[in-house]
Amino acid sequence: MYWSPIAEQSLKEVPFFIRGVVKEGVEIMAQNCGKMSIDDAFYRKANESRWQNLYGSDSLD
Repeated sequence: MYWSPIAEQSLKEVPFFIRGVVKEGVEIMAQNCGKMSIDDAFYRKANESRWQNLYGSDSLD
């Protein structure tokens, strides 16, 4: 799947030992949304959604 350069740069902020899992999760979310590519806005929204699903919406405040 195509990642925009800015989205790839944002992904590099994730620790290397978990980066592959995060990338795969974002790509699955993108496929489920019918997307053919990932831009930075989608990456950040998917990442935010992942944390909210794990810990609840109040824990990120």
